[in-house]
Amino acid sequence: MSDDEVLEDVRARLGGAGSVSPDGIARAVDDAARARGRVLGSAAASALVRSVHDALVGAGPLQGLLDDRAVTDVLVNGPRDVWVERAGRMSRADVDLGTPADVRALAVRLAAAGGARLDDAKP
Repeated sequence: MSDDEVLEDVRARLGGAGSVSPDGIARAVDDAARARGRVLGSAAASALVRSVHDALVGAGPLQGLLDDRAVTDVLVNGPRDVWVERAGRMSRADVDLGTPADVRALAVRLAAAGGARLDDAKP
């Protein structure tokens, strides 16, 4: 069972829950892993819960960059073309955002979280 499968199981378990607590996500991850017979140590379980949380309510693979206090800006030009600014210097970040469709879905979700709309009518 891959992390992506766990993420999809957690999405299905949480359904249309509008607001999900970190504890709720942790329980759903644990339930999904157990249902698939996956045994996780505490470090692996924490990492998986963090990854699922970031994918559901955070900025997905960008969340680690956003949590870095030294990062002042994040620029995304494509799935594997991510840049960060630290101390006034731009550098490429080692982040894979998946496919162009994944990048678009993340951008739409982040815009919606900020109260904006991002679609073909309003790019």
